[in-house]
Amino acid sequence: MSDLSSIRQEQAVWAADDSLGFYRSHRNQPGDLYESERFFLPDVLTQVKSVLDVGCAAGGFSRIMRAFNPTLRYVGVDIIPEFIELARTDYPDSDFHVSDGITFPFSPGSFDLVHCSGLLHLNSHYQEMVRAMWDQTSRYLLCDFRLTREHSVTGEIDVEFGGGKSGKSLPYQVINVDELLLFLQSLVPAPASIRARGYNHSVSRSARVLLNSVIMAFFLLERSSTAETRVELALGD
Repeated sequence: MSDLSSIRQEQAVWAADDSLGFYRSHRNQPGDLYESERFFLPDVLTQVKSVLDVGCAAGGFSRIMRAFNPTLRYVGVDIIPEFIELARTDYPDSDFHVSDGITFPFSPGSFDLVHCSGLLHLNSHYQEMVRAMWDQTSRYLLCDFRLTREHSVTGEIDVEFGGGKSGKSLPYQVINVDELLLFLQSLVPAPASIRARGYNHSVSRSARVLLNSVIMAFFLLERSSTAETRVELALGD
């Protein structure tokens, strides 16, 4: 079992004032979605009734997701209490809780979709998070990774918002494609399907890692009673 206090300490950088201000004023409209986020999210949202958004920050994805499905039950969790306070103020029609992404105040299988964007590659406990999120979904898990065809590598990335550096950093996880696929296939129960779409992109200028480019990819995992996992990878390289 992980030392949960170490997760909170690692991710505490998000509580900075510039981070809180950025996520309160950005990432809250459908037009704010990144290209990679559009691969699966708009379509899958029309197929579900409930979503757990892990790493919801100030709750802006509540508005984004309901633009595609107005009747969606949206629940957001984040490790930063200040984010949850802002989210509850700005989006009172949604439900928000403090969570580290590994322990949740919900029963297993409580949500049709569990979503996590822009977080796993910045977290040293990403495998435990994926397992915990898989346990929370009854149907779909949608999350993104930074990938490479070379060996997996962990670097660091400087945290900055609005062009200014905070002087703090987070881990920067770049995972070998085959290694990640084996890990996802080992989830219990095994996914009925694993679909991925991604594209090559230069490594962030804020990152310190021994790679020039990464594959930015979203994975959509689906549960069912199927015994054999179907894999469909379109990683653009």
